[in-house]
Parts: sequence; C-alpha cells; structure tokens
Amino acid sequence: MRPCATFDVLVGKDDGFVRRLQCATAAAGATPRSLITMDLSDFGKDVTVTVPSAADTADATSLNIPGLGG
Repeated sequence: MRPCATFDVLVGKDDGFVRRLQCATAAAGATPRSLITMDLSDFGKDVTVTVPSAADTADATSLNIPGLGG
C-alpha cells in the first residue's frame, strides 16, 4: 500500500531548526494531487498578529471535506 502523503523536512545545518516542510498527497497515478510547501524563518523574532473580523472568517467545522477528516 502506498502512503497517502509524503513529507520532506529540511533542517538547518548549523542551528537544527526546521527550515522547510513540504507535503505531497498521493494520487492514483505517479503525479501528486497536491503539493504544500511551508518555509520557516526569523526564529525568535517578535510577531504581530491581527485577528480577522467575524465577517472575514467562516466556520468550516461542520463541512464534510474529503481527506480532511470530514
């Protein structure tokens, strides 16, 4: 059985921090169905987060999204 997803993790040689995560989901053929890449940087720096208004958000907890546990 083929795995449903593969993950590649790139780690910084000098600091050991995860620098990139990449996930490819499997399809029936050899081509990935989707590819998600997340680059990480600026470890230890302060961040500012602005919470979006309720009008700019949606509650997806009741949706049946295949492959996302729905």
